[in-house]
Amino acid sequence: MTDPDIRNEGVPERRTWITAKLRVAGFLAITDIARELKVSTMTVRRDLHALQVAGEVRLVHGGAILSPADLHHRVFPDDGRTAARERVARYAAGMVETVDTIAVDAGPTAHAFVGPTTEAAVGELRARTFFFSPAAMDARGTYARSPAEASVQRRLIGIADAVVLVATHDVLSGSSPACVAALTALTSLITDRPVPRPVAAALHRADVVVHVAGDG
Repeated sequence: MTDPDIRNEGVPERRTWITAKLRVAGFLAITDIARELKVSTMTVRRDLHALQVAGEVRLVHGGAILSPADLHHRVFPDDGRTAARERVARYAAGMVETVDTIAVDAGPTAHAFVGPTTEAAVGELRARTFFFSPAAMDARGTYARSPAEASVQRRLIGIADAVVLVATHDVLSGSSPACVAALTALTSLITDRPVPRPVAAALHRADVVVHVAGDG
């Protein structure tokens, strides 16, 4: 039986949309893609299979992620801040006990899924610590690259007993469009340099403990 949603025109545009969204989100569920593009799940599976053959994505249960090469570049971009990120990540890892249940967020030190399916799954979980990696932070709050990413991050904040923001100094001076949460949602911050004075003052008012992961 012919898939009624398959049309030769629009196929390149769909696949370009899928790869562009994956570079932002990291994971897309087949059902979410179908809903967004108003096509059948069979059409989406064909598109994802073609993209996998081309080496652009990898099929996983329920959806797709970036290809290994693209994923490594997204998660660990070659932008001169790798050493600082590794210091922050090692410091954060030292806070985890053997029996802890943790959640790890998107960003240059981690990876995340977005979409209604992910949000529904997150709502059924519980974590002792959420290691939160926003795209940007200032004295007013934390920010994500997209509303979808921000929505998942808020869900993860809601299921955790403690929220530990992990970020290199560039995050504290950057900007992103989607507001996630106020600083009062945080328990602590791990970063690689002393925090700028206005942000430090706001963190102090919010009772957020600041840890600086030095070279040692």
